[in-house]
Amino acid sequence: MAMERRNLGGSGYLPLRDAIDRLFAGSVITPQAFGGDAGFPPTDMHMDEDNVIVHMSIPGAKPDDINVSVTGDTVTITGEVSHTRHGGEGSEGDQGQQKAHTYFQEIWSGRFQRSFGLPTQVDADNANATFENGVLTLTLPKSEATKPRKIQIQHRQTIEGQKSGKPQGDLHKETVPVKGTE
Repeated sequence: MAMERRNLGGSGYLPLRDAIDRLFAGSVITPQAFGGDAGFPPTDMHMDEDNVIVHMSIPGAKPDDINVSVTGDTVTITGEVSHTRHGGEGSEGDQGQQKAHTYFQEIWSGRFQRSFGLPTQVDADNANATFENGVLTLTLPKSEATKPRKIQIQHRQTIEGQKSGKPQGDLHKETVPVKGTE
């Protein structure tokens, strides 16, 4: 819970700092809405057995305006979103329409760049990117070197009493008792 400062003086006026704090405390639009700490565009990343998958919400973007690159263990997505505007305050809109006044503007447009560290090495040469309904989906296959591999364990049969200490005999996938060791 946020602490509220109060002016205990009897003037009836709020100090400027308090007035500004109150103004922004009730605001629905935060600095994060303009690409602040929260990051824009919003992005999800998850990993399954074979791939690292990235989903980025970029409404209004065109696939030709988006670039994706992978360098080492980092994926970088850059692009631009542009929306048709009806003109600013007092300006003429498209094709000589009458002047339009903007009362508020919440649809974001502009350039963006996001970079993310990948949780594992990926095979960028076999990556796939699709763009559907304003969502960019990257499928980055894990590098073969990072995928778990099952290693077959083989049992060796030894003959008791050998001085060399080296295993002798045929390879078997199951343990086979040797005569005289039972």
